[in-house]
Amino acid sequence: MQPEALTALLTGTYVHLWPYSARHLPRDAVYRVWQVMEAAHAWPRVFWWQDLPEAHKGDLVAFASYMRERVPLLVQMGENPLAGLIWFDEMVAGLRGNISIWFTQAAWGPPAEEAGRLATEYAHQALQLPQVWGVSPWGAARDFAVRCGYTHVATLPRFVRVGGKRLPMYYTVHEELQGGA
Repeated sequence: MQPEALTALLTGTYVHLWPYSARHLPRDAVYRVWQVMEAAHAWPRVFWWQDLPEAHKGDLVAFASYMRERVPLLVQMGENPLAGLIWFDEMVAGLRGNISIWFTQAAWGPPAEEAGRLATEYAHQALQLPQVWGVSPWGAARDFAVRCGYTHVATLPRFVRVGGKRLPMYYTVHEELQGGA
C-alpha cells in the first residue's frame, strides 16, 4: 500500500492511527503505552484471558514480549499522542485475524468508534484479512463492535472464567465487502 493511501486510510475526523514501527516511532513508544495502561489499571479487563500469576499482569517485559507477536496501531486523538491501542493477532493470511482494543476514557464514544472502523479497514486493506473477529467476555465490547459495523454472531454462555467468575464469550465479525456487494 502506498504511503499516501495508508495515511488517508488511518486518518479520521477524531483520530489518527499509527502502525507501530521501531523505525518511525519513538524508541519508547511501547513503554509509553504500557505506562498509560498501567495508570488506568487496564490489565484485568484488557488481558482477561492471560494465565499469568497476578505479579506478572501488567509487567512491562511481559507486555513488550506479547506485543512483539502482534500488529499494533497506536491511536492519537488531537494533541493526545496516546489515546488508545488496537492490535491484531492470530492472523491467517487471506482468511481472518482477531482485533483487540483499548482506549483511554477520554477517547470513549465517537473517537473510539472511528478508530475501531479505521483499524478494521486497515486490517482488510493493508493486512489483507477478509474477516476480522472480536472475541470478548465483556458485553460492552460486543456492543462497541456492533457500533463499529461488526455483526454479533454467537454467544457462548458461561464459557470463560475471569477472576473466578464464569462469563459468556461474545463473538463478533466484520467481513470485507467483495466487489461492492
